Amino acid sequence: MPQSTLARGIACVILTTLGLGAGCGDDLARPPDAAVDAGERPDGRGALDGALELRVDDAGALLGCLPGPTQCSNCVDDDGDGRFDGFDPGCSSAFDDREASFTSGVPGDHQESPRLDCFFDGNSVAGDDGCRVHACCLLATCPAALQPFDAARDCTPSARCVATCQRATVQGCDCFGCCRIADGATLRTVLVHPAIAPRCDEQSLGDPARCPPCTPAPTCGRPCDPAACQLCPGQTAADLPPSCAAWSCPGATAPCAFADQCAAGEACASGCCTPGFE
Repeated sequence: MPQSTLARGIACVILTTLGLGAGCGDDLARPPDAAVDAGERPDGRGALDGALELRVDDAGALLGCLPGPTQCSNCVDDDGDGRFDGFDPGCSSAFDDREASFTSGVPGDHQESPRLDCFFDGNSVAGDDGCRVHACCLLATCPAALQPFDAARDCTPSARCVATCQRATVQGCDCFGCCRIADGATLRTVLVHPAIAPRCDEQSLGDPARCPPCTPAPTCGRPCDPAACQLCPGQTAADLPPSCAAWSCPGATAPCAFADQCAAGEACASGCCTPGFE
């Protein structure tokens, strides 16, 4: 069997198993340009009738998905784990160029310690958002290397931080990189911030020495709840309870399979349209 055919078959099986591959076989059999022709997208949202489907073309890219310039927006499963772009827990935003890690690839990003900036703005400075929260506000124990630490002084995000950072935060995370992430069938709440946990990756989520457990900042973040059919980072429809016909999003947030199904300036993260940082 040709390698390209085998790869397409594997991708189709993965997506179908995840409950996201409806029509996969038909689409694999026809040219990608025919599958994403504008005439087949009358709603203008990147998929026929706005369907929440992930289907791959002959090159392994998502059908109907308009590629962006980064690994977390290019409609491809760059790290080969069966999860694309915003469905991969390694993607913190559309500008994130490292799908396989919790770093973003943006020069100067995620360098601040011990006082953390907004995790989702692409830099390590507080001037654009007013965010500065001490890492020990989130950790169960405060390492000596991160002290001194004053809980009364260092743990309350400013109103400006909440107003600017929370809207861009991925569902399931707080504003500073404490996220509830799927580790197989287990959900783990761990701090993935590279400045504090540089050895944390998707393979070590269960290792507290590499991915320290954390408590999300209570006033700045976007929770996830699989029991309410909401996806946490790393989850797909197959991880939701059988009672969930599809995933949903809290509030007025629209569900999505990829960014083409969201408004301009939004990314698709954990199945929900998430505004980019402004």
